[in-house]
Amino acid sequence: MQAVVGLRRASALARSRKSTWPRARMLNATSRRPAMIAARGPQMFTEFANRNVQADAPWRKLQISALSSTPPTDAGTCATSTPNAIPAPTQPTVFQFPIDELRAHFQEHMVRPGSNTVLKDWATYETTLPVRKESGRYLAQFSYWAADDDLKYILKQLETPVDDPRALLGYISAQSGAGKSACVLPIFLQSRRTNVNDKKFTHYIHLPFDNNYDNHFQSDDYQDELGRPKPGIRACKAHGAAFMHKVLQLFLRGENDANGNLEVPKYNQRIPINTDAPDTGVTQKLINKLINDVFLPGSRILFHVDEHRKANDNPYFRRGAFEALAKIPNCKCIATYIDIPYEIHRRGTSTVSRLPLPLPALDLNKMFTTHPELDFARHLNLTPPARSNQECQRQMATLKCRVAFLISQCFGEFHNGRLRETLVDKLREAIAKVEKTNNTQGRLHGPSEVTDILREFAKALETIQEGYNLNISLDSRRHDNLLKLMTGYTEDDIDTLDNRLRPPLAVVANRIFASWKPLFQLQSFDCEPFNIAKSLFTAVAFKKKSIDDLSATPLERAYLWSLWCYSQQDGKINFNGYIIDDPDKPEIPELIVKFKARDFKFGRLFLGPKSTVG
Repeated sequence: MQAVVGLRRASALARSRKSTWPRARMLNATSRRPAMIAARGPQMFTEFANRNVQADAPWRKLQISALSSTPPTDAGTCATSTPNAIPAPTQPTVFQFPIDELRAHFQEHMVRPGSNTVLKDWATYETTLPVRKESGRYLAQFSYWAADDDLKYILKQLETPVDDPRALLGYISAQSGAGKSACVLPIFLQSRRTNVNDKKFTHYIHLPFDNNYDNHFQSDDYQDELGRPKPGIRACKAHGAAFMHKVLQLFLRGENDANGNLEVPKYNQRIPINTDAPDTGVTQKLINKLINDVFLPGSRILFHVDEHRKANDNPYFRRGAFEALAKIPNCKCIATYIDIPYEIHRRGTSTVSRLPLPLPALDLNKMFTTHPELDFARHLNLTPPARSNQECQRQMATLKCRVAFLISQCFGEFHNGRLRETLVDKLREAIAKVEKTNNTQGRLHGPSEVTDILREFAKALETIQEGYNLNISLDSRRHDNLLKLMTGYTEDDIDTLDNRLRPPLAVVANRIFASWKPLFQLQSFDCEPFNIAKSLFTAVAFKKKSIDDLSATPLERAYLWSLWCYSQQDGKINFNGYIIDDPDKPEIPELIVKFKARDFKFGRLFLGPKSTVG
């Protein structure tokens, strides 16, 4: 069986007949192209490996894009022209930081001088952007590296079908520090670059309810000291809608400070609960009128609801607040937090439904354009044989996976320069050590030297990872839902997950999984083979004995873990046959294999002379 494991995103493919994940492809067994068929597992391999390996190459002919000898071109420059030459098409401006692109868009399309609103000038609007808590710097001042396809997929998901009157509250759930708050603005900017006119967002509005360098909105909680009964569901929803109306007033039009000066936006105050709030329908009309007064006709707003759970402790209060926001005509909402907005009903069950959205994964190749000093190929000075050597290519991809995994967990340290400088220094030290041993200073590096350098760099990466406390240690708790957290919940059954044991969650292809760390740390209470399969994988994936995670033992054991989970849960594996990128192509007949794994026996899975399994 020749296959490449799509450990994370292909889990939804194994269950459903048609995935919506943009780059996942399922092909028939006769194709030479890899079939990504395994369930979600250690996400570092799929999310980062397929950024660095050309998707259309056969498994035995992997090509690493970073190995190209052609240096990246500057998309912002044009060739020299002659007086009579036909002018070349204008190239779009390339911005290094999201804040620069947003500033240009604001000055051209958003600013309303003299309006006494948050849109009156850039200096006022800039203060509303998400802020990194530790440094007080705007998240948009840092580069953001995600594949355009990931951002386009989210935009496509946000579009409500014409025949569906329900409003949607999209949400992105992931562990702390994963980039949730930073990703919504790039989604907005991607809309400006690629969507057709009536689908382009015109305004990005960030509504924070915690953190954000203490610039946020919060409501008073319900007090019960005197034994008064708490209000019913309908009253709580009315209070929440009135709270959202007040938040939008403070954000868009501000409020006078103690000296009578208008402060826009007006942050940092707890908003009292309006116990005399009118019905939600009345408040909705007030909110719609406020939006129409502040924004020009034809505006299409993307609201970013940040730290949504912190708005109030009462779920019905939050439901009233966020439903009022989601119902604003010609607007869309994305909520970000470490957990799901359970107070909003799942899709198809209410006038406002929640919509799971994936967190865009780090694109290491994109990052290299901003920080070429980290590009391995620029430092290694590869000989032509090394450039075409398959083992070198896979080893390079493995190290890129590990670097991307490290950076994605430590964005703060990377952006402030410490982690970036450490990675560059360690790579140069590895090169210098091998060159000194082989007495090859100043020469091009062949395949054997490249392997030695990457092995030294892998040792350094393991030390760096230990310094940032990213190594995996088992948790003593045992969990009875890990099999389901591995294969993925749907929106229909996620509410059954015990919130006392709920780990940080992530979304892939409309299915909800545990984030990577709980899958490796927690132990299953009711499925001991799950623990065995996991230990077989972690023994080779995290001990870093090999610099080639994309071949032989690590990949095979990940495949084993994934397939076992699906066979154990469903009694079958569905290798379906849709090409997701082209839904108009004819369907390939599905292949369903019915079996239920009960034991593990070692054998050969991948072809090749150097496999260590068998």
